[in-house]
This record gives sequence, structure tokens and C-alpha cells, in this order.
Amino acid sequence: MVPGAEAHRYGILHPRAAQGHQLLDELLEKPHDYGEPTAYINSSRTLLPADAMAYSQKLTPAANGEYQATDAVIAFARDNDVLIHPVTGEYHDCGSPAGWLAANNAAVMP
Repeated sequence: MVPGAEAHRYGILHPRAAQGHQLLDELLEKPHDYGEPTAYINSSRTLLPADAMAYSQKLTPAANGEYQATDAVIAFARDNDVLIHPVTGEYHDCGSPAGWLAANNAAVMP
């Protein structure tokens, strides 16, 4: 569970239930003000069919000039069902020096 105060560090997935599965309804990329805890964060691992690449060709740069891959995933999910698969095990956020160190220690130490 990620506290709402830390949500600005992650992509937040909003699922919708469908036939016993969780499908992607919306993906908020690092929201600044997110008041509720969430168990659904984007671990940056996405498997999509080849035709999803057409959505990346329609991207426009964000305000900072970068192209965001998550924008293509969001557009694809609006037209297609995208299954959210919960990941089990340890998760290490490598976006900070402390998280990067913890991930390296977990990989090296049994």
C-alpha cells in the first residue's frame, strides 16, 4: 500500500473490475495531490500487443519536451482492455539513492 503523500513518486493505476479481472481504467502519472492510499502503482512493466505501437506514433511532447510512454498506454487502454496483473514479492523504488541501495543490497545479499 502506497500512502497518498507518496503517490507523487509513482504512476497510479485505477482499475475497473470486469469478469473477475482488474482492467486498467486510468493511469495518473505521478499525481501531485493524491489524498488516498493505493495498492495499485505502475511498476513500469507493460506488455502490449504489437498494434499498440501505433499509439506511440501519435504522441505529442509533454510540457517538459519529453515523450511519455505512459501516454501511449493510456490511449491504448481507452480503446482496448488492458489487464492489471498484481506483482508479488519485494518492490524496490530505484528513484532515490536509498531505494537504489536497497535494491542492490537485495540483489547481492541472500
